[in-house]
Amino acid sequence: MKITTKKVGMLGKPVALTIGTFDGIHLGHKYLLNKLIEISRQNAYCSMVYTFGKHPMLSLDQNNAPPMLLPLTQKILEFKKLGLDYLFIQKFDLKFSEISSRSFVSDLFENYDIRHIVVGHDFKFGHKGMGDVSLLKELALTEGLEVTLIPPCKIDGQVVSSSLIRVLIKQGKVKEATHFLGYPYSLCGEIVTGFKRGTEIGFPTANLQFSKNLALPGDGVYLTKGVIDEKEYWGATSVGKNPTFSQEAVHIETYFLNFNSNIYGKRLKLYFIEKIRDQIRFDTVNDLVRQINKDVNRIKFIVCKYRKLC
Repeated sequence: MKITTKKVGMLGKPVALTIGTFDGIHLGHKYLLNKLIEISRQNAYCSMVYTFGKHPMLSLDQNNAPPMLLPLTQKILEFKKLGLDYLFIQKFDLKFSEISSRSFVSDLFENYDIRHIVVGHDFKFGHKGMGDVSLLKELALTEGLEVTLIPPCKIDGQVVSSSLIRVLIKQGKVKEATHFLGYPYSLCGEIVTGFKRGTEIGFPTANLQFSKNLALPGDGVYLTKGVIDEKEYWGATSVGKNPTFSQEAVHIETYFLNFNSNIYGKRLKLYFIEKIRDQIRFDTVNDLVRQINKDVNRIKFIVCKYRKLC
């Protein structure tokens, strides 16, 4: 897959194109993208995704911008897995947001030999999202292009959407979110030094430095799987403000099972498998230790089931 942030003009081959933010690249997105690839291969076209480096709302109304499900680096990796030919990453700023719907489409037609456009049924484009699928069809007809509209993707009667997945993650329903994403939700970052309280009570933890722009699971304790230096480790992860110690900032700390290595400064990718319990404020540290022991034993039992050893 070739990636560009600049219009490269005609590619030497006709193009089948899709446009969108594709936050999370969930199962609904994959259905659309696989259709794009199918059309491309049937007609010997290049498959191209036109997307944005960040969510448009971060430029238009930062205070109300939704938390992202995937950072751009991870989104690029997911696109690569699908086998797309080209990825165009558009910088979204206020100037770009003022481009009219017609001008936006005309610019694409001038730069690429587009033959087919694949979009969702509720696709919007141009200034204030004033362009819709009816206008897209009208403009495509004048150029002799085909447009394929993808209907809503439903799982168990629910329309798959990034908005729904964000809500589930915020509620701590990470197992349900996996059902719609097609993979466990994850966060990536560096392991940094924390308060070392875990070490003091016999449960040393990896403290994850995370991006504030990403969706965070709701406060609670989770069964997780961490990847460090390409090796996988099961763990118990606490998300929240550590109420027993009256902390104000949100921390994400993981106790890995059967693990005892210095990993400060390492990169950690942390997959959230399922929620174990809510956050609890304990009266004493001993009460906390007893609960952590229960959490770890429960997680060992669940991990055993996941490994199909029980």
